[in-house]
Amino acid sequence: MKYRELFKLYNLKNLNQNKWSMFFIVLSIVITMTVSLILPQIRMSKQDYINRAMEESNPADLVVTQSFPSKSFDKATSSYKQEGIQTSFVHSAPVYLENENNKMMLYLLSGYENLSDDEIVISEGLANKQRLNVGDTIRLIGIKEQDKDLKITRIEYLPIDVVEDAQVSGYIKTKNLESSYNSDAGLVFISGKSGEILKKELQSVESGYKYKTIEDRRNELFSDLDKQIMALNLISTVGYLLAIAVLISGITMLIVRSQKDIATLMLIPIKMKDIIKAMKLEINILIFTPLILSVIFSIPLAKMILATEGISVTYTAGYMMNILKFVVFNIFVFLLYRNVALKYMVNLDPILIVKGDNGLPKRNKLRNFGIIISLPIVFSIYAFLLGSGTSMASNFILLITLSAIFIGVLLLVELITRLPVWKYHRSTLYTFKEIKKNKLIFVVGILNLTMMLWFILIGFGLANTLKESVDVGYEQSLPYNYLIKTGDKEALNKVLVNSSDIKTFSIMHYMDAKIDNDNVSNKQVRINEIDQKNYTSKFKITEGQDVFEGNPREVLISKAYADAYKIDIGDTLEVSTEEKTVKYRVKGTYDSAGINNNWILKASENQYNDTIYLVRAIDDGFLNEVKDSYIANMNVVGDYLLSKMDSFLTSFKYICFLFIVAAVIFNVNLLSLMNDLNRKEYANIRSLGIGKKILVKQYVIKGIISIICSLAMSLVLFTVVISVAVSALSKGNVVIDGSMYIFIILISIFFVLIGNISLYSGKYDDLEVIRE
Repeated sequence: MKYRELFKLYNLKNLNQNKWSMFFIVLSIVITMTVSLILPQIRMSKQDYINRAMEESNPADLVVTQSFPSKSFDKATSSYKQEGIQTSFVHSAPVYLENENNKMMLYLLSGYENLSDDEIVISEGLANKQRLNVGDTIRLIGIKEQDKDLKITRIEYLPIDVVEDAQVSGYIKTKNLESSYNSDAGLVFISGKSGEILKKELQSVESGYKYKTIEDRRNELFSDLDKQIMALNLISTVGYLLAIAVLISGITMLIVRSQKDIATLMLIPIKMKDIIKAMKLEINILIFTPLILSVIFSIPLAKMILATEGISVTYTAGYMMNILKFVVFNIFVFLLYRNVALKYMVNLDPILIVKGDNGLPKRNKLRNFGIIISLPIVFSIYAFLLGSGTSMASNFILLITLSAIFIGVLLLVELITRLPVWKYHRSTLYTFKEIKKNKLIFVVGILNLTMMLWFILIGFGLANTLKESVDVGYEQSLPYNYLIKTGDKEALNKVLVNSSDIKTFSIMHYMDAKIDNDNVSNKQVRINEIDQKNYTSKFKITEGQDVFEGNPREVLISKAYADAYKIDIGDTLEVSTEEKTVKYRVKGTYDSAGINNNWILKASENQYNDTIYLVRAIDDGFLNEVKDSYIANMNVVGDYLLSKMDSFLTSFKYICFLFIVAAVIFNVNLLSLMNDLNRKEYANIRSLGIGKKILVKQYVIKGIISIICSLAMSLVLFTVVISVAVSALSKGNVVIDGSMYIFIILISIFFVLIGNISLYSGKYDDLEVIRE
């Protein structure tokens, strides 16, 4: 009998008999293929979005970030004008957005010539925090036209050509609106000459400024995009692993359920070659149906995800060809592992099967090793097609991490099953024997639950956890939670001295300058003079002497600054201002918690006129009494991180949801396979009168072990991720909200219940199984 005929007579009927199991396999593959097609669409659309944003921005060959006045730089730009090179300026100054307490500080960036006179552009973070939309009217405090209503014309999702402080606090871009505050900070746009040449020339004139060519600006944006795609690709990679495992386990389950029929066909005889070919056609339905559905689903889903980030999709021939490229890749991957799974049929023993024994061949270690080795190759090809070198590296790290988790869970399960306390409980003893017999399958199930919980924690808990941890870190490390600049020092002093909301405050007089040392790349610094009688909010000294210890003309620098540029106590810093260059010896370091790392502290010599207040407040009620002042709350950093992470994790959450569904399907499939392999044993237990109860207890105990192991491993992984992120931003400890623990415990319990639902609701034909 030819394989096509066999397929029509037997395999189609077999597919129908196992329709629910096959449905779960199809659903799992649909999800994985859909995610794998969504990622290239997100990347391509975001690339187009960045390119359009760059085209709409100032097309200058070089952008210079100014932070302090420089006569030498001004002289150089003046000479450029004489050569016909165009120069324009964007001024950056703090202003207030009028809201309930008039204290929302942000930055006004004025001078963008690519904007129209009445165009008002606000940052995405500011729009989200203040719940502002296009068309809303706002009013600013601290501009020359105080009573002017400003209508928002656009929200900027991608900060291009913006000073760093403005990105944190939020900003408004305009063409000609003027701030009443005189600031030396801003951007200089230079056009008419090679950006690289301009950069080299101006760096030799003023090394304290930051310079970016048009390629530097573009690469910076694409670097951020590559990191986003890398994070999404991690879920896609795990999704592929699950789908491949579901396919292989599903085919194995199909072989187990059909082994008597296969044995009969072999004894007729029908060639094994034709049986396998017919089975391939059956499995192809499970691969090509999801493939068609994934193409249909991925396009609107990608469009919906991108719409949440304000990005529109343009369907071009190149766009569709990019999708087609990944469709072909998916066909290759799933046909490859289909063939691998069907290889198990080659060594089936029909005589053993007819006699009632398990005719499945023993595990082929070489074949299993081949599957493991092929996975990094497959994922590397996917990352290459995606055009993300970061994703390729992250895939290897993920596979190593999964291997480490697998070994960790294996050891944890081994430890639990060896506890002597369980020897006196019949159900537990039987459960542990079952676990040891199918240890690898059980551990894979726990690994699946661990990864699902980890991604849930990242997708739905990372942003808030990071914000809370950073806020606590700043509170523990910094001597202040408000920075205030004022036009009325006497009035502010009165408020700070008399308010019960104030714990301590310090007054510093400062000047912006630059470092001339060759080993320091970030040249901009601020020298802060402190009067001992006005220094009650004190920085923590990490090494060396305090401000007023030792030589008063020696200085302190932040520990972060010292580590970044390998500056030791006793080293000399050459600090230049417009008037002079002074050499200062470093006598100590202090903890800056990652904020204003470039501040230099020294005892007062009454040299500087600009003043800033460092305030440690218990409550913010005092702000209502503060007038004519610019106030920065340190919580703004946490709010900025929350806004950035929420924006970054939007796509992650959608993909994460799809992964959760795939993980549930995998677990159901895995348990179904275990039930099929053990159905004779379970039938014997029930027929002996021990009852269904012991099997239910078995799954309850397995579920408890799964929950304990997966919770422990997922929380360890999440804590590691958060700790790395927090240590890069501040020195705070990781703070995980208690509600997150409750949430993932409930999720894990629900997951286990769904996975075992077939056992609780199943009907058993024990007599038929025993008769067989």
